[in-house]
This record gives sequence, C-alpha cells and structure tokens, in this order.
Amino acid sequence: MPTTSRSLNGWLCQLGHKGISVSTGKKDYGSYRLLNEPYCGKCSLPGVLTARCTWHQGDTLARTYAMGPYLHVGSKGAKSDLLSFHILGLKKFRGYSVPLGLGMSICLENIYPELSKTDIVCPVPKHPDEFKTDEKRGERYNQSSELARILADQLGMRLEDAVTKVRPYSQTNSEWKSRVNIPAGIYVRNSKVEVQNRSLLVIDDVRTSGGTLSACANALLSNGAKTVNGYVAGRDTEKGWTP
Repeated sequence: MPTTSRSLNGWLCQLGHKGISVSTGKKDYGSYRLLNEPYCGKCSLPGVLTARCTWHQGDTLARTYAMGPYLHVGSKGAKSDLLSFHILGLKKFRGYSVPLGLGMSICLENIYPELSKTDIVCPVPKHPDEFKTDEKRGERYNQSSELARILADQLGMRLEDAVTKVRPYSQTNSEWKSRVNIPAGIYVRNSKVEVQNRSLLVIDDVRTSGGTLSACANALLSNGAKTVNGYVAGRDTEKGWTP
C-alpha cells in the first residue's frame, strides 16, 4: 500500500483532501496545493488541455510531472500559497528541501506510481559557482540535489549524478527562445554513470520553459538512455511569454 504520510527532521507531510498537509510538532503550516485538472499531460502546465498546450514544443522529455502549481512572487495568491512560499524559501534556506522532498515522495507514490519503476533518479546539476548559500548555516547546496536525495531515500530509489554542468549558465530574465535553446555542451552525461537502456527521472525545484530539463534529457538520451522524465516540486504558471 502507498504511504500517505512521511516524516523527517521534525517535519510531517500527509496526503489529504486539500493536498499535502505540512506541519511540525510546534506548528501546522497548511497544505501544498496539488495539480488539479485540467493540466497538460506532457508538461503539467495548469489550466490547459494537452492537445492545445504549446509550452512543451521541442521537449525531449517523455513527460514532466509536478507536485503542484508554482506562483510567482507578485502574482495573485502567491503570498498565501504554501508550496510557492517553500520553493522560494529553498533558494535561501536548505531546510525547506525536507518538506518539499517529503511531499514529492508522497505525490509520486500515490499519484504518479508509474515513476516508481524508474531505474535512476538524477538531480538537475549546478556548476559549483552557482550553488546557493544557506543564510543561516552558511552551507552551500544545490536545491535539486537536496530534493532528489530526500525523494530517493524515502522511496528506496537509486540516486546518481548522471548529468554534470560544465560551466555556469543562467537563464534569468532570458526570453523564451534563449530558455529553450540552451547551448550544446553545457549539460553532459557523467561518464561514471552508465545510463544505457535505463529509465531516468530528472529532479528540479521548478519547471518554467522546460529548457534545462530537456538539456539534461538530451545528454542522457544521446548516450543511450531508454527514457527520461522530469519531476518538479512546482510547475510555473507564468503565461506572460508566447512560446
């Protein structure tokens, strides 16, 4: 039977009718809002049917799965949305990876059980120069690696750094065309990890254009991977661009 509650480091996440509730022994924080239909079955963009979605053109991923929608700072409802608040917090504090990772593990096990057959879980890599620094502890970290580690530990899945990033490359404030056309050679397969005929699940905190996830998928598929899916904590709901 799937597990509907998981705990780690004082955090408790439970699957309920309002989403995934998040609490500690001292406080009930609310719930992570999960994706509700309609949403794209290819890239998980909320509010659109798969056949009419243009936000996954050029994707090399089999599919992007998401725990829930991510709301930008300043967008309607963002201040009261717990999932968006924690994803944003993960950029400054490593500890937010715990409830997010627990939530993703519950969501995978109960809503996307087909992903449990994945051979390898792989985080989206960062170049060391791009690591975040925890504002409380001073520790340097990659958000995606933290989420992937917790997910794999909770579900007993194999975790490997199957892709590496050879140099810094930022998409911040980039237009759509730049985001989905990341230069070749930025993301490459880690030669120490065998991916031939393997299914891989690439983990990230947020999917926006899908360019980074697809670049990682390209590095894996070109080296013989059988299939590559993406899985994110939040699917960006920003529709200001025109793909």
